[in-house]
Amino acid sequence: MENKKESDKPTFDFTESSQTTDFVLNVKGTKLFVAKNILSLASPVFERSFRSDYKENLKNEMDLPGKKSEDVIEFLSCIYPSTLSEITYENVLRILPLVEEYQVLHLKPRCEKVLLDGIGENTKIEELFLVLKETCLYDLNDVREKCITHAVTKTKEDIDNAFKKHQIPADILIDILGRKVQDLEASNKELEVKSEDQTCQFLQRVTDMRIEIKTQREYIEKCMNITEDLGLDEGLNWRKSEIILKVSFSETINALLNYMSKYNTGRNVFLWNMPFTVSFRYLDRGEFVEQEHVRNEWLFIRIHHKGSRRIYSEIRLRCTLLNSRNKTENEVICTKGKFGHDQYTEHAIKRSSDLRGYLLDGCAWILVQIFVSKPDE
Repeated sequence: MENKKESDKPTFDFTESSQTTDFVLNVKGTKLFVAKNILSLASPVFERSFRSDYKENLKNEMDLPGKKSEDVIEFLSCIYPSTLSEITYENVLRILPLVEEYQVLHLKPRCEKVLLDGIGENTKIEELFLVLKETCLYDLNDVREKCITHAVTKTKEDIDNAFKKHQIPADILIDILGRKVQDLEASNKELEVKSEDQTCQFLQRVTDMRIEIKTQREYIEKCMNITEDLGLDEGLNWRKSEIILKVSFSETINALLNYMSKYNTGRNVFLWNMPFTVSFRYLDRGEFVEQEHVRNEWLFIRIHHKGSRRIYSEIRLRCTLLNSRNKTENEVICTKGKFGHDQYTEHAIKRSSDLRGYLLDGCAWILVQIFVSKPDE
């Protein structure tokens, strides 16, 4: 069903008298013409007033001091059957006080739902405090709790500034600050528990970085500009990138396969202003010999184009297995592939059992150079 345009929505001009109106609400000099039977059905407060002997009732007029005409019109539009305007996050705080004052009970849950749906983790602290200030008298406990929950995530400085603009009740402010203190204490305890593990991880990362930097200095300059063995088509434009991969190795093949049966999270590179992810895994390429499976585990490297558009491009890969003990015994493997139907290429590098001669502290270090021709999109 198509949504109606704004101009197609039914309207009622409360500033004009008609055959269906029999009462006047005076709001700061503005006369609003209404029907007593409609107001009586919607509001027990209006219904009691119309049955009384108040002088306002006798002259069919009532003053509504301290209210704005536009707010009253919004309120009337929500209860008039000919309009039944929608309560939105933009007008709910203008309507809610009138809903409460005139006890229009069927509108209060709608107001509460609009507020709950409109408040989220991105709601600014000033807005949260405004909602808390305006709704604290209306017994909207779920709204109050949601506002407090999100307010606790804000900084102390932001909370102080918001309180200067919208002074919420003291008990709510104390609740917010108390919860914030509890969260800070819990976070501090969690950091203390994790600090030892984080220190070990940090030291390991520093060690890895030192090895990687040392390896890059020793080998990258030597291998960077050698392209003869790649078979690059001179009719294509090529761009290149390179990274060092640290590949873990397990002496127990079962453990190795369980640990590395899927591609790791990978490293990111950019070529032709497009993102590519370089990852690796071990894969069993075994065969059946005389009805017995013979394992043949290989290290694979995957280059995955992560851009939003499909590309058609050639790729060349040169992987240099770095021998940290003897620089002259590095091994170079060159492979090629294409991006097209699949936006990734997989390259078999070496049997896992043949990696042992390249291990340092249980890891092999591989210089991966990636050459990609200019893509056709």
